Amino acid sequence: MLVKGAITFAKYFGLSEVVIGLTIIAVGTSLPELATSAIAAKKGESDVALGNAIGSNVLNILAVLGITALIQPISLEGVRTLDLGVLLGSAILLNVLLGRNFILDRLEGSILIIGYLIYVYTLIP
Repeated sequence: MLVKGAITFAKYFGLSEVVIGLTIIAVGTSLPELATSAIAAKKGESDVALGNAIGSNVLNILAVLGITALIQPISLEGVRTLDLGVLLGSAILLNVLLGRNFILDRLEGSILIIGYLIYVYTLIP
């Protein structure tokens, strides 16, 4: 339902399906991880929150893309070099922000959120 609704939304507003996939579907499929991480952080189990976020992304990149490509080759049509650069850059930025003590504070969390909002802004035609 999410995918069909997002495609209809994209066509209505003249957006490409890639843009909808990089925003609405990405947020929709990440909501369970967000809820789990927020609950874990509120309970003081920040290791679970961070592990959940990193583990989910690694699973999506390696297993989900790998299995999908086994079933049907994946076309990167519409995905910009910038999108892949943001993927790599955000992983490097997270590593830098975590530093040696592996603590992510509110300021650094805000930097990540602002980075995401800037990225989404670049997607809008």
